[in-house]
Parts: sequence; structure tokens; C-alpha cells
Amino acid sequence: VARNQQGEPHCTRNSLEEEEEQFSPVSVLEPQFDDEDGEEEEDGQEDDDDYDDDGSEMERSFASVHRARQQLLQKLRRFERLAELDPVELEKRIADDDSDDDSEDETASENCRGDSLVRQLVVETSLCTIIDGRIPSDMKRLVLDLKTQVESEQESPSDDREMNKLIRDRLDSWKEVESNTIDMMVELDFRSEGDRWRKCQEQVKETAIAIEFDIFSYLITELSEELVHQNCH
Repeated sequence: VARNQQGEPHCTRNSLEEEEEQFSPVSVLEPQFDDEDGEEEEDGQEDDDDYDDDGSEMERSFASVHRARQQLLQKLRRFERLAELDPVELEKRIADDDSDDDSEDETASENCRGDSLVRQLVVETSLCTIIDGRIPSDMKRLVLDLKTQVESEQESPSDDREMNKLIRDRLDSWKEVESNTIDMMVELDFRSEGDRWRKCQEQVKETAIAIEFDIFSYLITELSEELVHQNCH
């Protein structure tokens, strides 16, 4: 604040500008604008995150809709191909599909019956130990092969009960093999192995004699050529 010549105070130009700037609406609202800008930036980041989440969710929804659309188109194309067929051909196609399904069902049921038969026979004859409810594959194959053999030996078809009895009797007969029979079989195996070894030894002797004869013939030939060469000189 300056004083004029009469001693009265008056405001200078700079002080007036500062006061106007201080009490102006712009200076009062400027900090609020700064705060609002910061809040708007934070809100903008949160909106961006929400937008990303919404975008990924939308992409997943679009993918599921696309898959459903493709499946629907495949079904429609199949229906169109079936509609183009003649009624007789269409009926034949449907019958073939039904027969394929029936054959698959029959195969599955036969496998189930075979498994139950093998399990029953193994339990009744105590052929092997069942571990964790599983039968060894070799034992299962053995029983099924025996079943096929017994069925082929029968002139007339037998019912399941009689067939199971025949197979069980055959398995029991295998269990009743005496130990001396097993020893005899082992001895025969060793004897056959020994015969093979003796045959091999005879072949070795024959081969050795042939090699010795070839060496002797070669030496005689060399000696004869050397004598002839000396006589020439």
C-alpha cells in the first residue's frame, strides 16, 4: 500500500492484481478442479479395468455362442443331406445306424458276460489270486480260450450252466496234475536242450575239420609253387 502526496493510502497496481487474482472465482475453484481431475483419472483407471473384465467376459460369451452356432449348423447340414435322400435310402441309412448301435451293445454285453464268467471260474477253482478286483490278463485269456475250445468240441449247443461245469472240470483237471508229471516235462525240456547243444558241438567239430583241410591244402599249394619256381632257376 502506497501513500499519495496528500498522505492518503492507495493500492498499487500489483497489489490490486494480486487481490483480484486471489478473490477471483478461478483461483477459488482451481484446487477443486485439480482434485476432481485426480479423481477422474482414478475413476478412469477403474473404468478401464471394468471394461477389460467386461471385454474378456464378452469374448468368452461370444466363443460359446460361436460353438453353439457351429454345432447347430452341422446338425442342419446333416438334416439337409438326409432330406435329399430317397425315402428308401433314408430308411436303409437309419436301419444301418440302428444295427451299428445294436452290434456295439452286443459286443459290450458279451465282454461283460465274459468277464463275469472268468471271475466266477477263477473264484470257484482258485486258479489265481485276484488283486484289487482285477484278474490277470493271461488267466483271462486262458479261460476264454478254453471256453472256445470246449464249445467247439460240443456237437450240440449246451446251456450256460452245463458249459460252465465243463470248463470248471477242465480247469480242475489241470490242477490235479501230479508233481512227477511236471518233473518229467521239465526233464524232457532239459533233454531236448542238451540234444540241441550236442548237435551244435558236432557242427563245430565238422567246421573245424573243414577249416584245417583248407589250410593244409593251401600250404601244399604254396609248397608246390615254390618247388616249381626253384627247379626253373
